[in-house]
Amino acid sequence: GKCYSLVKINDATMTEHDILFNVTSGSKFEVITPSAIAGVGGTTFRVVVGAGAIAGKTKTTISVSAGIVTVSDKKGKGRDIVKENESVEVEEDEAPRNKSKSK
Repeated sequence: GKCYSLVKINDATMTEHDILFNVTSGSKFEVITPSAIAGVGGTTFRVVVGAGAIAGKTKTTISVSAGIVTVSDKKGKGRDIVKENESVEVEEDEAPRNKSKSK
């Protein structure tokens, strides 16, 4: 069967987390933060989790260097496909937004 990996970041309202992942093709990999869920397979991407615009809430930014990442908010309000050289933000309790191209 496929390898399945899960990374969960529980809180980032006081300390920012900045993690770079390189996932081997053919494996299933998910990152869960207080504001977002990112599911990937065979890609290189970065997850930054920190304080959001509202006190006590978090914001997650997903940036993709290679491959594709599916990003959704934890409340099921929205979903976005983030491709190579793109990024998206997810504020806690809100749909993914502010999709942009990397420079």
